[in-house]
Amino acid sequence: MERTQQGGLTLTSDEARLVRAALFVVRFHLSHSVKADVHIYTGHDHAEFVELLSEIDRVREADRRDEEKFNLAERVDKLDAMSDAELAQRRQTMELSGLIREALAAGLPVPQRLRDLVGS
Repeated sequence: MERTQQGGLTLTSDEARLVRAALFVVRFHLSHSVKADVHIYTGHDHAEFVELLSEIDRVREADRRDEEKFNLAERVDKLDAMSDAELAQRRQTMELSGLIREALAAGLPVPQRLRDLVGS
């Protein structure tokens, strides 16, 4: 965990998972009487915990999408580095069209020679 220049905190992904787990317990597993008193214990309202849980989920989802897009781009780059003969052989053993269509749908640049393989 690090403090930013603006006074905020930056969490590692492991720390964010731990915080999310604690917030999940506060959000979904506290009894109604404890939820009503959460402000007394923490100085924060239950709604603040719920909002923070939602914010962490939004950030984690964006990170997950970025990671998936990066992995997809890496796979397209590996295909593009192959010779035409290697691609022809791979076309027999893997689903190239699905990968190419997924990359196009994600807005990734796909070389024309790969597009031509799947007719896109």
